[in-house]
Amino acid sequence: MGPIEEFALKVQLISQETLRASLSAWLDFWTYLIVVGVALEIIDWVWEYASNLKDFWRGVIHTPEEPSFVKFSIGLMAIALVVTGVAGEWYLQVRIGEAESKIEQIADSLEESTSSKLRDTVRDVGDTKTAAKQSAVAAEQASVQAGIARRRAEAIGKQATQLASDLRKTAEAQEKAAAAQLELNKYLETKTNARWKNLTVNTDLLKGSAKAAFEILYVPNDEDGFTFSTLLAKMLGTSGWTFLGIRPLKDSDAVEGVWNIPNAPLAFNAGAWYGISFNVKSPPPYPPFGHEKDCPVCALVSAIAGGFKITADPRLPEGVVRIVVGQRQ
Repeated sequence: MGPIEEFALKVQLISQETLRASLSAWLDFWTYLIVVGVALEIIDWVWEYASNLKDFWRGVIHTPEEPSFVKFSIGLMAIALVVTGVAGEWYLQVRIGEAESKIEQIADSLEESTSSKLRDTVRDVGDTKTAAKQSAVAAEQASVQAGIARRRAEAIGKQATQLASDLRKTAEAQEKAAAAQLELNKYLETKTNARWKNLTVNTDLLKGSAKAAFEILYVPNDEDGFTFSTLLAKMLGTSGWTFLGIRPLKDSDAVEGVWNIPNAPLAFNAGAWYGISFNVKSPPPYPPFGHEKDCPVCALVSAIAGGFKITADPRLPEGVVRIVVGQRQ
């Protein structure tokens, strides 16, 4: 596989990951439609019960009343919202599954391409070494018969020149093999040690605890941090938290009094100098465990496994938690 094909696969990988994140956000919209539809059905049932109860207490036989168009519209709208929401959820889940399948296929192709390049380089190194040994033997034999004829001496000189060229090629091939191995190790480390694979959130704890609005900030151009932030937003959204958005860190996100070191990484000055930082207007009591019922950020600390830090940011409004995802350690 050439560099152009490999670059195209990487572009496809980023495109599929972006598509998966977008579809996940739309999935929440269809879930909201189902919730609204069920709420309308409850209103319709309560209305029906109230009408029947009124007739019961009145205790008078009367002609049937004219059907209520409003009640009929509410019932019809409730059924339509539920059916539409279920269909939308099913469609998006199918699309998300297709995107995840393509992501796995592209990642496998990239790994196979890198491994194939490494195998070819190692094979070329072996072939070059064999040729160099053969040339050395030929040069030694020619040196023994150097006094026989000048033609043989010239042949020996040519063979010696070829030997030096082969040795240079061997050294270059070894350098290429070492560089390819280093690149492969970096790529495999990125894929196998991705933080999002180890993300664990106790959603049951969050559903029974205090809730707040949240936004997630990640280090610019950090693909692993972006994927981690997207999955975390999905888990918190299904737990009843209000999603405000995901965006890269900016210089203006620096919190006064944390580090404020010139030219320091953005995550450091924003509070996440390791792991994750939960930024709130007023910090909770320390340690934060045991206050989950009335402290949203305490519930987050208890629900998310891994390193964390709580940072006070007076600029934030009450009821908002800013989650800053630092660089991978």
